[in-house]
Amino acid sequence: MSAAAVGGPGADHLIIRILIQLGLRSEELFALRRDDVLGDVLRIDEALVDGMPAPVKTDASGASVYIPPDLQAEMQGWLEWLDPDPRAWLFAAAMGGPWSAQNHLNRVLKPAAVRASVGVFTRQSGKGDAVQSTDVNFQALRRTCATLFGAKAKDPRDTQAQLRHPDPTVTLRHYQKSVPSSVRAAAVALEEELIGSSVNRSEQVLNRSAFDDALEVLGTDGATRRDRTGDLLITNRERTKNQ
Repeated sequence: MSAAAVGGPGADHLIIRILIQLGLRSEELFALRRDDVLGDVLRIDEALVDGMPAPVKTDASGASVYIPPDLQAEMQGWLEWLDPDPRAWLFAAAMGGPWSAQNHLNRVLKPAAVRASVGVFTRQSGKGDAVQSTDVNFQALRRTCATLFGAKAKDPRDTQAQLRHPDPTVTLRHYQKSVPSSVRAAAVALEEELIGSSVNRSEQVLNRSAFDDALEVLGTDGATRRDRTGDLLITNRERTKNQ
């Protein structure tokens, strides 16, 4: 059963947007609770360790991440489906507790990526059959966020703040306590490039429950490249064509 079937339409779509736009780690995303959504800010103070919530490991990991306007609208629509308990899981499993990142990877993310021809390759199954697989995973989505956000940010420290990389500098420690206007501006610019600025976009997003559509809306279907280390990055198809 997909996460969308647990609470309402659009969970998988929202998950992929959070991963690509905000750069959360999977263990952070699936540890989110209703009261972590604070208007235009997403609080990150827990992570799942062996399926159980635990405090984040470092001060850099625990921070507030800005939610750009269109994503805010989709988030608010999703909250209408949730248990009103402030401590309810943002993405709950059918049997209770938080949704399993590994289950989502195997049952939703990878099958959807294969159907959308993102990062696909052919391998042999245990029976010797040729089957399609993909190297898309949560790390690929986080790297994609780093690359796309970095292209919009005017200061590399803004990208560090967005991804919450540990850093001993005074500047980055300051960024962890608030979301600077420069980070907000880069987040909005990235959102506009990924989904466009249509005034009807939020309504369109909320009416879509298939994860395949999320890849299409975000402009990532079928467009991938490798960075200098050989890691997979999902890119904007139109931008790739023009390069």
